[in-house]
Amino acid sequence: MDKDYLFNMCVESMTDYLSEICQTQKEFDEQFDKYFTEDFLTKMYKLLINSVPGKVFSFWLDECSKYYKEDQEENFNFQEYLENIWGHGFELSNLLYSVILDELDSYSRRLETEHKDDLPGNKYKCKVLQLLANRNLQTYASILCLMQNGFGDQAFMLFRNMFENSIFSKFIFESNEQTAKAFYEAQNKDIKSKDDFSWVRYSNKFDKNERISFKKIFEKCKFEKNYADIWYGQYKLACKLLHTTPQGTSKTLCSNPTADEMFSLVGQSPFGLNLAGEHSAIILEESTRNYLCLFYDEKSLVFTVAIHKWIGEIRNVYYEITKKFEEDTDNLKQSK
Repeated sequence: MDKDYLFNMCVESMTDYLSEICQTQKEFDEQFDKYFTEDFLTKMYKLLINSVPGKVFSFWLDECSKYYKEDQEENFNFQEYLENIWGHGFELSNLLYSVILDELDSYSRRLETEHKDDLPGNKYKCKVLQLLANRNLQTYASILCLMQNGFGDQAFMLFRNMFENSIFSKFIFESNEQTAKAFYEAQNKDIKSKDDFSWVRYSNKFDKNERISFKKIFEKCKFEKNYADIWYGQYKLACKLLHTTPQGTSKTLCSNPTADEMFSLVGQSPFGLNLAGEHSAIILEESTRNYLCLFYDEKSLVFTVAIHKWIGEIRNVYYEITKKFEEDTDNLKQSK
């Protein structure tokens, strides 16, 4: 864009006008010098400031449908491109969503018949674990939608929420009924309340005046050390991406791994979808298992074993796709 947008617009407008009414170049120059005064420019600037934004707005309004259709067509073509690369992974992820949705519904109905004698002493724990499992499944669906549209960073940001849901689910699963009841009843607290973790005190796992954080809740859960170190590190990576940190602002999971320069991504990318695809599937399995294992039955046992095997297949497929895609991209770069 020119340095002085409005000034150039004034000159162009006056040039067009004088070109129409002047017969000779001499007449044009005389008229130009006559009109081109400070008072004239001031008036023109005010006129343009008042009229140009309205014209721009009208142009956008007229062209809105055209731009939308063009963007939709471009997005459709990009989704086809993504399908050619990641399609098998998307298929496995989508089936995971569908079968867990069906099993959560089936298990909830079985609770009312096959486990009705177990419910009275676990009413709140059952309800909260169900809510957290449902919430994670819904978030997982959102992650799949973002992945299928080439938004790997945003998909991984949502993994952060899934991880927190899963940790709360495990903490409540391992705690008493009073903890679950406190969590459930906290939904009615003032949204401006600063103590979002007051419910965990009913677990008797924290000192009376101890300051509670998500990390402390995480540390109270029973994990193997290697598991805890790896997954909390991945959680912090997602936090860096989500929050306005120097790393999250200037770096992206979705850059071409063979690219030399750093850039800030705006738009869709075929890179970096594997991390959200793998991690969210693993965490979805855990929050689902916490709910299904509250009252074990044979159907739940068969389902959890099968799902664990399916998660392994998802991880293998995303790994192989990523490896092949990066190799193809690297070979393409070297051939140029």
